[in-house]
Amino acid sequence: MMAHWKERDHWLSNEVLFARNEIWDGERFKELSWFWNPEARWVIPALCPNCKQVVGSQSIKDELGLSPETHIEEHYECSISIQCPNCYLRFEHKPKVTSGGPRNIALIGHWDGWQPFSTSCKHSAQGSESTHYYYGNYRYHSRYPSDERDLNMFVQTMKDIEFGGKKYTSLSTHEVTEVFRVLKKQQLKHFTLAVIQAPSIYMSQHGFGGTLYRVGEHVLVSDDAGELSVAKIDAILAVNIEEEYHLLLKGEEYAQSVTETGDSRIHTSSENPFVESTSSMIFFPCKSIVRKVMLFPDPDHLHDPYMYVVIDHQRPFIPLNKEAVIVPHFPEAGDMVCVRGTIGNEVYFAHIQSVNKNSNTCQVYFYGNDPGHPSISASKYKRLKLQETVHWSSILGTAKGQFIGHYWVA
Repeated sequence: MMAHWKERDHWLSNEVLFARNEIWDGERFKELSWFWNPEARWVIPALCPNCKQVVGSQSIKDELGLSPETHIEEHYECSISIQCPNCYLRFEHKPKVTSGGPRNIALIGHWDGWQPFSTSCKHSAQGSESTHYYYGNYRYHSRYPSDERDLNMFVQTMKDIEFGGKKYTSLSTHEVTEVFRVLKKQQLKHFTLAVIQAPSIYMSQHGFGGTLYRVGEHVLVSDDAGELSVAKIDAILAVNIEEEYHLLLKGEEYAQSVTETGDSRIHTSSENPFVESTSSMIFFPCKSIVRKVMLFPDPDHLHDPYMYVVIDHQRPFIPLNKEAVIVPHFPEAGDMVCVRGTIGNEVYFAHIQSVNKNSNTCQVYFYGNDPGHPSISASKYKRLKLQETVHWSSILGTAKGQFIGHYWVA
């Protein structure tokens, strides 16, 4: 990054160099030489507090009564009133001064894209500056140009793209029959059919704010009986039959993998099912899409997988009943709570004395059976002597019961 500073005689002086070997030998670098010159000083622009518009350095110098050629002092002790050129608000500002530095980095577009601060000569631009722009690796393609192409090869592709960017496609006789079957329509002897192919479809009722489904993605689809299956989207089609449009997807079907005994094959650690490609193409209505899924190759056959683990990352997590919902308890001083023990499934009663929100801990007194009075009911608990610290994550919830005298009756 300091190579330009070692060659500062090339750009700090007004001398015109005809051997332009590096970016700092050009006119543009000379124009910005003040940016790297430690002896150059200038006023830092200000920011309008109202509209956030930048007030330029020259506007501030005009308020100070300084011409562009006036030498700038190190700093200014006084504040001045400047006006924003955008919202015309006047505000108080204390001018600040900075100076150039060799380590400053300027974002300068360069004509052939090599590093402007490189110390290597192999990237040098021999000759004068140019206004031409080149794409990367242009030297190679200049020596080894691409083969000429016959545009007649692309005529059919261009014919497919018409009517405002809509790409029309065709279906085979078997596919037409399958479309009528999926749509539950009787195939007529004479009918008009047009098929428009799209790269994606947006389902506004899916997920939060809608979901975009693209060609190449895997989805979970539901049939009329509610059975779920996995399919890969190969085409998204808008089928026009006798001026009536239907949105269909064409895709590769996957079936659930089964073991030799007929049981569903399940991935051990994730408990997700395995599926295998049936190598058959199916049509299904877009409305049958349930959600997206991902297929991960069988970990035991990553290089040549024949089955895949279904990653159902968008599946809903809805509890079956309200008892399945566990809401973390927010503790407050005076609460009697149930605390999880460190051994087994033991639960203890604790009376909260104070709460530390920074460490998420509580100071508590535990309550236990009174060994000195074995005749007292087992549901009565006496406060133990030592005060202890309990983390919030150990609190299961509020204890049910009441204080009677010095005892807690559960």
